[in-house]
Amino acid sequence: MHSIVNAIKRGTVSGLLTLLFSPMASAHFMVAQHGTLNFVGDGVYMVLSLPMSAFNVEDMDGNGALSMVEFNSQRASVVAMLRRGINLQDTRGAIYLDGLMLAPELDHESSKENISQLIVIRRYSLAESVGELQFSTNLFGESSDEKLLKIRASKKSKSLSQEFKLTPENPSEKLEETLS
Repeated sequence: MHSIVNAIKRGTVSGLLTLLFSPMASAHFMVAQHGTLNFVGDGVYMVLSLPMSAFNVEDMDGNGALSMVEFNSQRASVVAMLRRGINLQDTRGAIYLDGLMLAPELDHESSKENISQLIVIRRYSLAESVGELQFSTNLFGESSDEKLLKIRASKKSKSLSQEFKLTPENPSEKLEETLS
């Protein structure tokens, strides 16, 4: 995880893509419906694993699954859903988003090349943030196990962490003041 944060901080997209799509990345990059918020300097680095059923995307061939071709043709609408559906805000409103990267994960239990999870990597700038922070999402999947998102927020420089769960009934959480 440390190397991912460093790659995003340096803006080395090629280094991050190499890491994400290396042979080691054939295993799940992150456990499904889990995420992290890492507070480093004046930024928050988010990594979330979200189910593809959380997105309103069209199954163009009608096979009941989303292929890479189908995902890529609808990438712009997925990005728009992510920008609206995941928020970090302070007392003034939404925190500025510095970057967004997507890493579709193939379903390893199926012999087909279908996407089951979407890893979302995002950086928020806290340079001008004020007051209490709150994290929220409205992107939950269709099945019962896809309606729970477990997140760990941490600030390693001060050995601080906070764990919380988000559901459609409780889609937001205030972050401890010591983290920001």
